[in-house]
Amino acid sequence: MSTFGDLQDTAKAARSLGARVVAASANVRDRESLRAVLDPAVTELERLDVVVANAGTFTGGTWDQIDEAVMTTTLEVNLRGVWNTCAISVPHLLERGGSIICISSSAEQKAQPLALAYTASKHGVTGLARALANELAEHSIRVNSIHPIGVLTGLKAPALHDLLVV
Repeated sequence: MSTFGDLQDTAKAARSLGARVVAASANVRDRESLRAVLDPAVTELERLDVVVANAGTFTGGTWDQIDEAVMTTTLEVNLRGVWNTCAISVPHLLERGGSIICISSSAEQKAQPLALAYTASKHGVTGLARALANELAEHSIRVNSIHPIGVLTGLKAPALHDLLVV
């Protein structure tokens, strides 16, 4: 998985191309932690134009293996994290408009086996994006969701492989 060092490397590469960059990390489940990162960055960079609300965690298993803790964590990271990112960003976009891109998943369009909590959370992200698009259009704020599939994150889940074998 990506690390803060990876973020710093990316920021350094962008700076070498002349970009102004503020690199910081925050817990997407904690709105005030996000605000503590975003507000000073917007002040330093003087504006916010595009927001990518990308949060994701995955714990797979059959329906009876997904306990309350797994469901809660998955919804908090994947759905609440995206909501928190949008909620603290919108006030910065209201004056001149902009774009919010919510990262959902192809699992939202075609449910995957052994991904109950993940699929439910990504359906929520798509619904959130659609509702925000309707509310924010009058402020020239576009809201879209994208639905990637098969992103190589380094996550390995050999325990799931046994469940898939018939």
